[in-house]
Amino acid sequence: MLSSLQILNWSAYSGVPGEKDLAIYMLKNASHLKTATIWSDECDIPELEMLKELAFSSRASTTCEFLFD
Repeated sequence: MLSSLQILNWSAYSGVPGEKDLAIYMLKNASHLKTATIWSDECDIPELEMLKELAFSSRASTTCEFLFD
């Protein structure tokens, strides 16, 4: 399934450890991912740090555009 994933839209992302691990796993293994968009209702500093960590994690797709909303 991850080998054909092209678009990832994740709403209500809270950044709890299980979610973060899954997001990083998907980014590392979705080789055809074109766009990853993560929506979060949180707007505090720890949330921003967590989103930066996702943005800088390694990705299988070198052309993936990573968006936060």
